Amino acid sequence: RAGATKILKAGGAQAIAAMAFGTKSCPKVHKITGPGNQYVTAAKMMLQANDEAAVSIDMPAGPSEQLCIFDATSDPAFVVADLLSQAEHGPDSQVVGVFVNPSGDAHGYMGRLREEFEQQTSKLSRREITKQALSKSF
Repeated sequence: RAGATKILKAGGAQAIAAMAFGTKSCPKVHKITGPGNQYVTAAKMMLQANDEAAVSIDMPAGPSEQLCIFDATSDPAFVVADLLSQAEHGPDSQVVGVFVNPSGDAHGYMGRLREEFEQQTSKLSRREITKQALSKSF
């Protein structure tokens, strides 16, 4: 049992500061965990070293990276969702998909992946950031 009494879902460097010092709507926390972009990582590192904040962090995370290994039996929606889950973290994120044992209608499968990427990316609130990350990915 962790003894947690509240769970906060918040994001961005501003949320890190709010959790470290506390605000009217966000109580001060003892530990800040979870991934983030370079600004979130910088905020976590700064606050970890701040005696007034007196907060610990899980670790300084770098840019998000994802390697997804899949074959023609993999559901394209799941493959794409796995890759996009990291690509949307920031423009410096990088995702890599490795198609193993391509046989049969590999060309058709890749077409379904492209369609799935277009459909899922269009629904993301962070689609522009995601597109930047995808442009640097494989």
